[in-house]
Amino acid sequence: LNSTFQSWNYTVYVVNISFHLNTGEDKIKVKRSIVDDQRLVIWALLVYNATNSPSLEGKVIQQKLLKNNESLDEGLRLYTVNVRQLDFCLADEDPKGYQWPVIPPSVYIFPCPGKQGFYASRTCHRDPANTSLAYWGPPDISNCSREANEVANQILNLTGDGQNLTSANITSIVEQVKRIVNKEENIDIMLGSTLMNIFSNILTSPDSDLLESSSEALKTIDELAFKIDLNSTSHVNITTRNLALGVSSLSPKTNEVSNFSISLPSNNESYFQMDFESGQVDPLASVILPPTLLENLSQEDSILIKRAQFTFFNKTGLFQDAETKKGTLVSYVMACSIGNITIQDLKDPVRIKIKHTRNQ
Repeated sequence: LNSTFQSWNYTVYVVNISFHLNTGEDKIKVKRSIVDDQRLVIWALLVYNATNSPSLEGKVIQQKLLKNNESLDEGLRLYTVNVRQLDFCLADEDPKGYQWPVIPPSVYIFPCPGKQGFYASRTCHRDPANTSLAYWGPPDISNCSREANEVANQILNLTGDGQNLTSANITSIVEQVKRIVNKEENIDIMLGSTLMNIFSNILTSPDSDLLESSSEALKTIDELAFKIDLNSTSHVNITTRNLALGVSSLSPKTNEVSNFSISLPSNNESYFQMDFESGQVDPLASVILPPTLLENLSQEDSILIKRAQFTFFNKTGLFQDAETKKGTLVSYVMACSIGNITIQDLKDPVRIKIKHTRNQ
């Protein structure tokens, strides 16, 4: 081994060698008895100095060793050579804008994009079942939204019980929330819950005070849903007193019916109960997406589709006719978006059911 790696383009050190009798399945393959089989398994731990050197793959070391087969002492030959890199997590980007490099099992700290002094972290774990393997855990980017969480909580306090908000107050609050949502690349469930509670508190105001800011508020809620972080889960649900948000991962490759329904709370649930599976018996509202929904998407749109967003409004003050300022909705409101695209010419219908808020 030492002679093979001498005067090579790569700096490789042999730091440990161990010998093992050749036993087990490999003996059966060559049809030799235990007495006749003279082979040994040699394990060698190699260390490669990658500083100021080109990258080195295992197959290059393998080829180098096999080429030197003839240089071994008489009677010795390499039967097989297997080279593998030990317990390193591969380079990864998760979520977008967060680059995690190749590292051994350890915690890696990454500066939050655009937020000096704040850091995200991610742990590279060693696989307990196979210590030569390693894998990334979910990224922790909560510190990257700490500043946003602090501002959001201050706004939430301004909208709490006992606060009398004017139309101008509400417009200002919606604008502040919009700035938070626009600034964040990914919104975790903690920040998302705070922002949804702000909108829920706003909805307790008279409809006349909501009219001016209603359009911007609805756009901001939709953008918030689009940015909810789904990296560590397939579903996220946020329920508040006056509205609820459900986000579900979605892939154009799956041909399954997607269900979403929401009903009154049961047991100890304080607000609403969501279901992403088979649906509920008597929901306040439900959406059933057909399996053919994403069938005819272009390749460009297919890349964009990763989620379905569902928003339920218990209070409907954001839905008014700005011109006539007349008419009152007599049902709940349910909104559904697929990613951030428009889908047309459906083969099968999307089924939406919404209860009236009072008997008709």
